[in-house]
Amino acid sequence: MDATKSDTSSVTHQLDQFNESFASIIRETRQYSTVIFGLSELLYRELAGPLNDDQKEIMKDLRERTEMLNHYMNQAVQLCEVDLQQRSLEKQTLNVLELVQRTAQYARNRNKYRSELPFIDTSDVSPELSIVADEDDITVILVQIIDNAIRYNHQHHPITIKAVCTPKIVEIYVVDKGIGIPLNEQDRVFQRHTRVSRYDHQYLSGAGLGLYIAREFVKRNNGELSLTSDKDTGTIIKITLPNAAEESDK
Repeated sequence: MDATKSDTSSVTHQLDQFNESFASIIRETRQYSTVIFGLSELLYRELAGPLNDDQKEIMKDLRERTEMLNHYMNQAVQLCEVDLQQRSLEKQTLNVLELVQRTAQYARNRNKYRSELPFIDTSDVSPELSIVADEDDITVILVQIIDNAIRYNHQHHPITIKAVCTPKIVEIYVVDKGIGIPLNEQDRVFQRHTRVSRYDHQYLSGAGLGLYIAREFVKRNNGELSLTSDKDTGTIIKITLPNAAEESDK
């Protein structure tokens, strides 16, 4: 029995070492992919000199592919954070309106279908609302959820972000009018490596990690993440986080 425990402990230690090494390699690789994306963006915008049509098309393709590479690298780093629990949280008071406006703009900028972007309405978010959370975590969560809403939303329909509060919590809602999620798949979307399969949206790629990472990040900030959805009607994602007003009264 002791030998079995020793073997299990040894295997666990080796896995932890592998994960730490993998995380380090991914972080280093992400730096280089970020540089490549920056150079491709510079060339595509002809800031280093004019391009002919063929060259511009090549640089556009390179820019989009390196942007997606960066996205997957970031997810790998975030997944390592979830699995290894290495990064300590720096919780602070964050203004909800500022957060959603900033992250919405970032999600719009990184979406490659920029000519088809929906309007994102944040008018129902009070400038008085604040949460207590780690800013990096909440940025990742909101960007992922808003990016999903953009990718799966029907054209010409707005995305609405709302926020309501109780004395203890703030609830943030991201509402799209997109393709929705079938009822029989809704329990699976927060699982690792799970993507909703839609024949009419096969061009949208992904590793099926975004919502899993988002929920894990919400959990470690003492919150909850849930959704309601109807196929071909839309999806509502609800993020629940501690109210800064409650924290300040303690």
